[in-house]
Amino acid sequence: MKKFLLGFICFVLNLNIFAMANQSLTKTDKEIFAAMQDEMTRTLKQLKMDKFASPYFVTYKIIPYTKYSFGANQGVLTRSTKTFYPDYEIQLRVGSKEEDNSFFLPALKLPDITDDYFALNYESIRKFFWQISDVVYKNALAQLTEKQAYKKNKNLNQKYDDFSFYPAQEYFDTLTKPVIDQTYWQKIAKITSEKGLTPELEEFKTAINITFMPSYFISSRGSKYLQDKYFINITFMAKGRLEDGFEFNLDKTLSYNDFKDVPSDLELAKQAQNFAKEVLFLQKAKKVDSYIGPILLEGAQTLNLMKVLQREISYTKPVYSNNNNYSLEGSFTNKIGLKVFSSGFDVIDEPLRKTFDNKKLAGYYEIDEEGVKAQKLQIIENGILKELPFTSSLTKNNSKSNGHARDYFMFSSAFAEPSNLILLAHKTIAEEDFTSTFKEFCATQGLSACPIIKASDGKTFFGVMLDSKTGQKTPIYGELTPFDTRSLRDIKYASDKMGVYNNISGSVGYSVIVPDLIVDNGEINPSNIQPARKPLVKKLKFLQEK
Repeated sequence: MKKFLLGFICFVLNLNIFAMANQSLTKTDKEIFAAMQDEMTRTLKQLKMDKFASPYFVTYKIIPYTKYSFGANQGVLTRSTKTFYPDYEIQLRVGSKEEDNSFFLPALKLPDITDDYFALNYESIRKFFWQISDVVYKNALAQLTEKQAYKKNKNLNQKYDDFSFYPAQEYFDTLTKPVIDQTYWQKIAKITSEKGLTPELEEFKTAINITFMPSYFISSRGSKYLQDKYFINITFMAKGRLEDGFEFNLDKTLSYNDFKDVPSDLELAKQAQNFAKEVLFLQKAKKVDSYIGPILLEGAQTLNLMKVLQREISYTKPVYSNNNNYSLEGSFTNKIGLKVFSSGFDVIDEPLRKTFDNKKLAGYYEIDEEGVKAQKLQIIENGILKELPFTSSLTKNNSKSNGHARDYFMFSSAFAEPSNLILLAHKTIAEEDFTSTFKEFCATQGLSACPIIKASDGKTFFGVMLDSKTGQKTPIYGELTPFDTRSLRDIKYASDKMGVYNNISGSVGYSVIVPDLIVDNGEINPSNIQPARKPLVKKLKFLQEK
């Protein structure tokens, strides 16, 4: 009797929670969900071909984007637009949870859509998903047939289920209305591009993109979410020319996920000026000689190292393909319990974390792309790999999902990726002492100078060589050998200043929180890019001083 009462109370509480969440939905929100749900019901019951199975798991997702774009070049407005374009994502699995069409190439092919392909009303959404689901279903059947034939030909046994079921989850945000003061943002673009320009630079531009992208999601297991997301990206772009004639383009992006985090127009203008000053200093750079030894990664340059970790802990389910050379599986999949990182460092992934240092994080989410509740993960503890992000597709190392199905794999399944990845050092060095620590470390290695990497235009990096005796900084440029998994074990020191870097890929947001880092055994080489012809006439002195 007690168990019954407890269960009944929990049931009522869940109803009340859903009712309260549902109150935040507008009439349009409810209509969108109703259309998706009705069409999914039809898909599960009626979508079937003779002698072939119906879909056993489906998710629908609609992302109606509204994007504002502003651009200015040297104080002159060059772009001011507002666009609306809907997008969609589908998972459709046929077969059984033991073996289905997931994680096999070739990919499903779907048509692109435009803003008039479907409107955000009941009839249009049902018609759209009716058409798309039919195409996806036929592709999924072909995919499953090819996958089974491939595995039979390769004598591969199915050891782990392709899917596992979880209780339904629901989460509803209140959406931010995509209405902004366009005049204000035009002003920001013009002021910052004007303040950043100096006579010594070839060009200075500002690009501002504000994207509203709410996500409506349902799964055939009963999970639903409405997540409010919007992104503000302000990018400064400077074009310069070195004394040897080499042209280069550097940019700096300020990313925000809340209008409250965006600095004032005066502060943004100041940041544009500071970036221009840094580019002017780097414009004096000389081509670097070959070098192997300690490297200091400053600011966003730390992301080049963290991307290695992101890649190797993702794609934890192997991908089958008729092309034997193709694989997306991360190399850390079978290294749980092994030392893959420097001692004295931890890495956690916190999808449920909304802010860091009072700044909103792009990687925050409550429910993943399979309808599973998100979980915090201790990825690395004192250099040892402890956990990996997993989806509902089982592997040797996971018997259940931990809510990290983040993005879609070719419209048949979702794959595992981190969300808010945070690097924590057991011991840090004060930001103001970090350069001097690097200088001392460089001297202990018997080196006369060591590089600080400050910026990159893709293949070419820009930075300074720090003299290990005098501390003098000489601007340099060259090519940085890409980091690998060994580099993760070569991290020596971390500053106490944590950088928050937000990004977006498709409809999924990511955040990386990482301090400046000193890495041993980095390698740089002279740039092999041929410089453009030197200017025939140098700028007059009075123009440079203008």
